[in-house]
Amino acid sequence: MKKNEINLKRVKKLLLSTTVILTIFLVSFGITNYVLHKRRNIILKETDNKKNTKQTFDANKYNLDKFDAKDVFKKDGKKLAFLTFDDGPSNTVTPRVLDILKNYKINATFFVVGSLAENNKNLIKREVLEGHSIGNHTYSHNYKSIYSDTNVFINEVDKTQEILKNIIGENYNIKLVRFPGGAFGEKFKPYKQVLEEKGYYYIDWNALNGDAEAQNVPKEKLIDNIKATTKDKNHVVILMHDGYCKETTVEALPYIIEYLKSQGYEFKALK
Repeated sequence: MKKNEINLKRVKKLLLSTTVILTIFLVSFGITNYVLHKRRNIILKETDNKKNTKQTFDANKYNLDKFDAKDVFKKDGKKLAFLTFDDGPSNTVTPRVLDILKNYKINATFFVVGSLAENNKNLIKREVLEGHSIGNHTYSHNYKSIYSDTNVFINEVDKTQEILKNIIGENYNIKLVRFPGGAFGEKFKPYKQVLEEKGYYYIDWNALNGDAEAQNVPKEKLIDNIKATTKDKNHVVILMHDGYCKETTVEALPYIIEYLKSQGYEFKALK
């Protein structure tokens, strides 16, 4: 009898232990499942929010206090300097140029190469955020390719425009272009025509620092070039570059700004 009672107690203890273990397992499983489900829903919600959040472009804010590029060379008696930078953005030069401009509270215009913009999206966003203007400088900047045919040229301009829309905002509609090397001469007439047919407009320059002559032209030479090419001009559209190997442009920039200020120029960005 006693033996049976002992066996019965053992069975009861075993059943109780099994029940406790099973209960703990089921509760743990339920909690784990709930946490994972909740986390999955949060992740899905965040993903959906990211998909549904589209950056928009505020044209009114962008155009605020900017000068119409189509009217740049009209005489109005004012002394205006338009600092323009081609061939960027680069992660070595562009940030330093932006720092200097921010320090002087000056807005400039950056004519960007599409292929470089793709790889430096944050710099494009910073340029816009800090009040600068963005212009289109084709996708490849490859003279041999882009000037081989008007279709190749306009396709590169369109491609860069789409890249800028994706970075700045889907309704970005500024169609300001600068031809790589400039649009001087009769041979560019058909290229100008195809631009205009698609609603683009372009601007060249009438002053420069000469930093395209070689890599890292001496700072003093760059400053002298500015003095020479801006002489006796009221509206000056100044060509400079913020691409790679233009470190001396950065070094000369504060001196160029100080010189232009001493000559009575006011600084504007283009639109």
